Amino acid sequence: MEERPTPRRWLVAAPLSLAALVLLLALPDLARPVHNTIEAIRIACAQSMVEGGHWLIPETWGRPYIFKPPLSPWIIAAGGLVAGRVDETIARLATAVASVVLLLTLWGVSRRPLGSGRAWLAALILISTYDFAHRAAYALIDLPLMLALGAAVWAFFRGLEAEEGREGRAFGAVHLLGAVAALLKGPLALAVLGAVAVPTAMALGRPRALLNLVRRRTTLLWLLPAAWYGAVALSGGEAARSLLSTELTQQVTGLNEHEPPLWYLNTLATHFFPWGLLLPLTVVPAWRRHRRLATFVVVWAVATFLLFSLSAEKTHRYLMPIYPAVAAWIALGIDSKWAARGLSVASVITAVVAAAGAIGAAFAPLWVEPGHNYLHTVVAAHAPFIAAAFAAMAVAAAGAGHLAWHGRPLRGTALLAVALAALQGPGYWHLQSLPSHDPRVPLARVRTLVGDAPFAVYAWTARDQGSLPYYLGRKPTELATADAAIAHLAPGATYLLLPEARWAEIAAQTDRLREVYRFPFQPNKGRVETLLLATRDPAAPSPPPEAAPPTTGPVPPEPSDWPTPSEKPLDSPPPPEPQEAAPCPGPGDPLPPLPPPTP
Repeated sequence: MEERPTPRRWLVAAPLSLAALVLLLALPDLARPVHNTIEAIRIACAQSMVEGGHWLIPETWGRPYIFKPPLSPWIIAAGGLVAGRVDETIARLATAVASVVLLLTLWGVSRRPLGSGRAWLAALILISTYDFAHRAAYALIDLPLMLALGAAVWAFFRGLEAEEGREGRAFGAVHLLGAVAALLKGPLALAVLGAVAVPTAMALGRPRALLNLVRRRTTLLWLLPAAWYGAVALSGGEAARSLLSTELTQQVTGLNEHEPPLWYLNTLATHFFPWGLLLPLTVVPAWRRHRRLATFVVVWAVATFLLFSLSAEKTHRYLMPIYPAVAAWIALGIDSKWAARGLSVASVITAVVAAAGAIGAAFAPLWVEPGHNYLHTVVAAHAPFIAAAFAAMAVAAAGAGHLAWHGRPLRGTALLAVALAALQGPGYWHLQSLPSHDPRVPLARVRTLVGDAPFAVYAWTARDQGSLPYYLGRKPTELATADAAIAHLAPGATYLLLPEARWAEIAAQTDRLREVYRFPFQPNKGRVETLLLATRDPAAPSPPPEAAPPTTGPVPPEPSDWPTPSEKPLDSPPPPEPQEAAPCPGPGDPLPPLPPPTP
């Protein structure tokens, strides 16, 4: 906790620096092509709002999409109304602006408990994490959700620390930010807030504050997401049926990524690198600095970790709501002796990793071959720039370790955080737009060739398709078996898109398959593969009809024209008279003479 008053200029410089750093991560990447499937769905929902007026129940290519509440498409659509269009650039810019607003809200709410300097440091650590830098230029809900939940939890702590009856503004902010999170994610946002608020109130000896929280008039803000769900349920039809497939159901049943309970420890070690190395070293210093605040942060982090660890479905981005807690944890205890030594070690490790990355990038053109994954191809295409970025990161990390070792851990933390954010953002992600892997041109060609004809994809799932439906403007039918693909092509005037590796499988079952177009495609930043657009060739030879028995004379009449046995054809000649056959010669009789040879 800071004792000295915060200079007025710092109250201006801190939020401006945070906003500039986030925009630095996002702006170089705004115009790159869409590869992420979920991002394509968000943009398509916003386009249906602006162009089709589907503001309550968004649509994706003609079908309702109820997998998430519509706040993210609303934000994108609002940006589209201002800009006059909705595309990937506007969608990412609108999401980045919303993330900046929520980040500054998080800093402002945590500034009084942590102090302005440590709150700014915690925000810097948050920005420098892999998941933040990676998603800063995506039109996804992950960053706004994490920041809204983090600000809501800090507002709840502010309410707990206020005097009895004077927590109204703080608890009002909890409801407002919680409703924002619920309109982004759904009921899971309420589950996260409840899992943190209840044990926090108990641990800090303020259980009655939970009653004061729910008694506020601002609790009615939770009716906004509830009203949207109710409107969808009452609408009937396909939208109401889709409501049964929400992410909450999948999180409970684990239909997608099913992992063991302690799987998220790997996330803290890799996606929160190098800060995860400092967590054990900052527990005791944070406790000595401010016990009540340290208790709150630890309960927040542990409750969130347990909630998502007990869930059946797991993926790295689900744990992002824990990052504001662990960032505050580190900022609170980083200036102790052992924590500073740990920061020096973590900085050295970061410098070594960055130096190895610089060496690998410098020699990438020598070992990357065609067919490698997209990351390798990008590094090989921009080897000098990537090598320079990694080298600069190594130098900055070494400087941060030097500052921490010589008694300036706060400055070392800030330097390391800024270097990680500034270099891994624009120094890496905006380079993922190689012209040869840009799907816009080939998919525009596919859209022209296919037109309105029936169109399907074979041997793909919805996650693999990435930007395919976004740039085609329609959702193709998904076929899982070769028989279904053959049946789709059978009527003619239909098209099938399939990986090149599956061409032989389909071509072996039909002699009418014709390749129309082939192009490289990268599904969801995976390995680039060649796709083939095929159709049924109308010029292929038709199978011959069943062969009739050969005839040497005139074709006989149809059975209905044949004469009956009692009838005689009028023009038929009379039958010849029967003649008696000559007797066969006996054993002693002479043989009859041979007939004369025919000339």
